[in-house]
Amino acid sequence: MIKVNGEANEPEFPVGQGRKYDVYFFDKSKEINGKKYKLSAIHKDSKETIQLYEWDIENNKSGAKFFLDKAGLWKFTVSIDDEPYTSFIIEAVKK
Repeated sequence: MIKVNGEANEPEFPVGQGRKYDVYFFDKSKEINGKKYKLSAIHKDSKETIQLYEWDIENNKSGAKFFLDKAGLWKFTVSIDDEPYTSFIIEAVKK
């Protein structure tokens, strides 16, 4: 996941400010093109769960546009056609 807008010197995940991201899928063992992915997140401390984005995958790439309303660690979860795919941790930072 790579941020594609905003300022170069800001955090990758600034709190309270929407950003656009390119999302890449590198697992070549599964055919995922033409499928729909969903991105959700849960905040480590508050346990708040939010749905961030949903879109089609083309050429092992998609996009995402969202904002996070709380600073701290978030666990992002990715599913493809409602099947678990991967998860990872990010840190949202106040700008």
